[in-house]
Amino acid sequence: MSRAFQPPTDTIEKLISQVESLGRSIQQQAEYGEAALHELSPDRYQSAENLLHYLALRSRDLRPLQDRLARLGLSSLDRVEGHVQATIKAILRNLYLLNGQTHPDGEALDVYSAFDEGEDHLEKNTINLFGKYPQKRRVHIIVTMPAEAADDYLMVHQLLESGMNCMRINCAYDEPSTWSRMIANLRNAERATGLSCRVLMDLGGPKLRLGAMKAAPAVVKIKPKRASDGRVLQPARIWFSSVKEPNTAISPGVVSLTLDSDWLSGLAAGDRVRFKDVRGSRRVWRIREVTADGCWAESKKTAYIANGIVLRRHDSKADETRKTRITSLPPRDGVSLIRKGDVLLVTADDIPGEPALRSDDGQLLSPGKVSLAIPEVYRDVRVG
Repeated sequence: MSRAFQPPTDTIEKLISQVESLGRSIQQQAEYGEAALHELSPDRYQSAENLLHYLALRSRDLRPLQDRLARLGLSSLDRVEGHVQATIKAILRNLYLLNGQTHPDGEALDVYSAFDEGEDHLEKNTINLFGKYPQKRRVHIIVTMPAEAADDYLMVHQLLESGMNCMRINCAYDEPSTWSRMIANLRNAERATGLSCRVLMDLGGPKLRLGAMKAAPAVVKIKPKRASDGRVLQPARIWFSSVKEPNTAISPGVVSLTLDSDWLSGLAAGDRVRFKDVRGSRRVWRIREVTADGCWAESKKTAYIANGIVLRRHDSKADETRKTRITSLPPRDGVSLIRKGDVLLVTADDIPGEPALRSDDGQLLSPGKVSLAIPEVYRDVRVG
């Protein structure tokens, strides 16, 4: 005969302890917002209290606990919207039963009515927000508007006819005049179709965005295309011109250098351009084609170039007109690599951020620095 499944006692007791601790911490965290609840009307109090519990619950990583509960067939923490504390109490009751015990609260623990009340509140609030359920379906269709909906009436009309019940406008994008035109198109479509549709204005919240990083000097890698054995299949192409936006079409990925016009005028097909790249490696580019806008050079070796590098024509002598400097490369966006355990200085000063400074052996000399110019952050932040 097969034995009935009985999980280890210590496993159940650990789960009971974890779930009880979760319930207490959710209640404690929600108490920070209790003062605001007393300003609400009685019919909204229960929903608002449950919302506080829900936000507290979702601020935690529940995956490890859910995985352990799921092995006992008890995981339901992913469907708690209408009844957070009732769900936790129901899980606890079943854990105690699995452990051969009764819950300390005994029969006074009535979670079933809480589930029913939660579902009733959800149903009522859903209808208040989105209207009665459409015929033959149990869901409302919410459609987020693209910017085109402000000027494309036919789009809005077709969405309404296709079953849209709520027009969502993301106020983190566009502007009030655009939103108004979207709503005007919807109202016109309602009159034309006889259908109704709610409007949801999704307000943009505060964005905790870091300030700019200090720009880094531009370093551009120019690399030919090679076969797996290292053979050059296609030399890298470089475009020389005296203007930033020539008429010649430049393919994506091709490096374009804006250089001195007098120096360029002396170049001819077949000429060689010599230089040392940022690593000190000697490199040679060959001029392949000269056009009215500029000229094409080719490189069969990888080179790293930056502003300040001197380019010399093959027949260069002491004459300054036979050499020129690269000065047109735009600076790179600054980057600060943050690793686990690193120290990072976050400052309210609106100044460019900088990466950490380390010695040659990797010792930290000064931490990385970023700007977050939002005073409320430093007022509210706490250790941990």
